[in-house]
Amino acid sequence: MANVVRDVLTLKAAESVYTLQLIRADLLKMHAGKILHADAVPAAANSTPAASSLPTSVTLANSLYVTYVAHVASSCDQTYRGPKSGQGAHVAADATNALSSGLTYPCVVLADVEAMANAIKTGWNAHCASTGATGSGSHPIADTVNTVSAAAAVDQGTSDTLLNALQTAINAHVALAFVHQALQVGAP
Repeated sequence: MANVVRDVLTLKAAESVYTLQLIRADLLKMHAGKILHADAVPAAANSTPAASSLPTSVTLANSLYVTYVAHVASSCDQTYRGPKSGQGAHVAADATNALSSGLTYPCVVLADVEAMANAIKTGWNAHCASTGATGSGSHPIADTVNTVSAAAAVDQGTSDTLLNALQTAINAHVALAFVHQALQVGAP
């Protein structure tokens, strides 16, 4: 979500926004270790109740799937001039760690929950390690704090444990973003 600035001459506004987006993107790279994202995407923390049974595991697994897909795909379009917004999470979208198309979404049975949780864990830990000093990776530095070490999901108990650990790690990782949002010029 961007802050909207009104009543500014269009040409000056476009140049100002473009310059601020470039500065903002550069700051993302400079603040290595303190900030991993330009924007928190998704903007709200995943507040799905903790997994403790099959119905709650199904709900959380499906919710984490949506959160994960949105987060790894979000990029800050800072290198382009024109209609690009400069809003988004990463220096570059993380297509390398996209989830397999073989997953069942939405999942409804325990086997699907286990497969989903294990796939998200594998992708998540690789995503946290995705870096690129020249903008080729998702983050300026690796996030070594919010990786998940819980055991693989093989039954209801391990699924609940893994899903809850993933939710905690994803929420903490996504929150490592700039406090101020990008600018978007709107009509008066």
